[in-house]
Amino acid sequence: LFMGPGSAGILSAQESNSCVDCHSETIDDLKGSVHYKQGILCNQCHGGDPTKADEVSAHSAESGFIGVPDKKQIAEKCGSCHADVETMNFYGIPTDQLARYKTSVHGKKLFNENDTHVAVCSDCHGYHDVLPISDPQSPVYPSNIPKTCSRCHANEKLMAPYGISPDVYQTYLGSVHGKALLEKHDLGAPHCASCHGSHGAVPPGVKEISSVCGKCHVNEKKYFLESPHAKALEQGKFNECIACHGNHGVKHATPELYAETCDRCHVPGEGGVMVRRGDQFSRLIGTSEHTKEVSESLVKQA
Repeated sequence: LFMGPGSAGILSAQESNSCVDCHSETIDDLKGSVHYKQGILCNQCHGGDPTKADEVSAHSAESGFIGVPDKKQIAEKCGSCHADVETMNFYGIPTDQLARYKTSVHGKKLFNENDTHVAVCSDCHGYHDVLPISDPQSPVYPSNIPKTCSRCHANEKLMAPYGISPDVYQTYLGSVHGKALLEKHDLGAPHCASCHGSHGAVPPGVKEISSVCGKCHVNEKKYFLESPHAKALEQGKFNECIACHGNHGVKHATPELYAETCDRCHVPGEGGVMVRRGDQFSRLIGTSEHTKEVSESLVKQA
């Protein structure tokens, strides 16, 4: 058992804690959590006096009892430890999560507009059974993040007021990224937070898309900036990466994708030289793919 600063006297604290005596069913959920292992028990989140045996005294207003915290209280309660440098320094955990959350779409909706439908800490990390992010059972383990985000973002009724498509999760599953993460178990493949951020989650704007994609696709970004399309981007006529590849349903670069996406901007018969040049490129790509397949077959036979 890893014993951090909060673990001092953990056994004696549990033995004298009236929360444990009354809420035994909740303690069973709590026992596997990272908080329980550090001696963090009920009263540190819910308030109250765990030294009092009777419910009235234990739940008194004087003891700071808040019962079930609302979403704002959850963010602030989590932040009371996780934004404290002295507390978190021992664990090497960043202390800017609450500050980042307040800059996110979720945080702004909650704190500025009092919209309690948005996600807060416990919606993603869990309540009593909070696990380390490195635990494969954690809802914020890389391969679990898409499913965790989909709890809200695949809910048609919940997404309707915000004008957000509930199909994002299903679209992602069929994408290059989704297949790499969930079928090939490549934990380095992008998931929701890779592009949108975690605590400071925001949809990247048109100008930020290349920076987001370019974090992984370094060479592709370099080549794009040397291409004729870079000028179209500067003029606001082009959406860079997602204009061709899509965003949540990112497609692999294939001759089929090439033919499909070019026609969105370069209409046949109206593009003149550029369309003809594009057709030549498309044929060259197709020929190269065929030659590559034939070569691979010959190598296998040899």
